[in-house]
Amino acid sequence: MAWAMTGAGRMIPLDADRNAGRPLEYTDDGKAGRIQEMSLLFPEATVAVRTLGDGELADPDLPIWRSHFATCPNADEHRRTR
Repeated sequence: MAWAMTGAGRMIPLDADRNAGRPLEYTDDGKAGRIQEMSLLFPEATVAVRTLGDGELADPDLPIWRSHFATCPNADEHRRTR
């Protein structure tokens, strides 16, 4: 798993390549949890990201990642209750 920072300063898990240890890049399939880079904070580590909303077009010049919250089979176990 890889981690990124949201624009609100919260950490978010991204699906990662187990061998490379970096986030997996996806094509824009419009599925839930699409994440794009807003700006680099640290060249080799954390990037500021945002979730693309339903129907929002991705910037074709930026990578698309998937939030691990959208793909984790155990996501409900990790959700915070309010």
